[in-house]
Amino acid sequence: MNTVKSRTWGFIIYPESLPEDWKDQLEALHLPIVVSPLHDSDTDKGGRPLKPHYHVLVIYPGPTTESCIKRVIDGLNVTGSLERIYDANAYCKYMTHETNPDKAQYDKSDMLTFGGANLEELMQPSKHSKYETVGQIIDFCKENGITEYSELMEYSRDHRETGFFCVLIEYAFCISRYLTSKRVRHERERNRSKNQTA
Repeated sequence: MNTVKSRTWGFIIYPESLPEDWKDQLEALHLPIVVSPLHDSDTDKGGRPLKPHYHVLVIYPGPTTESCIKRVIDGLNVTGSLERIYDANAYCKYMTHETNPDKAQYDKSDMLTFGGANLEELMQPSKHSKYETVGQIIDFCKENGITEYSELMEYSRDHRETGFFCVLIEYAFCISRYLTSKRVRHERERNRSKNQTA
């Protein structure tokens, strides 16, 4: 018997197998649940179309087994096995293929949430991707000669996606310290150059 436990479980449901009240059933569970847009443009490795389907993420209050979740979602006619989800953020992004540009892309606005699931929070970048974004910000400052945090904030607000701007706010101390250090270094190098030519 499979006794693997997890707080987050994923599974696939097919429109033709769902009962008419499937959304009401999900709402009645009072669990945070996210449903993908209808995946109706997916293909297999050979390019053949796959049967339209939804991906579903269920977030349980504490670690629980696959068999327990299966009992909870019994009325949805789930035919396949459940998948233990290690990273809810990555799974939610997979629902739109945001991180899989070679696959059919789906609109985040078509995702459904139940039981108070906070999609914005679930879609936030992971710590690793945030660190990568900080690196991109530093590269951007170097390439464009930006030395003021205010200038970077204004540019980011006007021209970059929300995730970039959010990382700027979350890592404000780190990035502003970098810019201050950059200005001090440039000033020191300028003074050294002046002294050498005097």
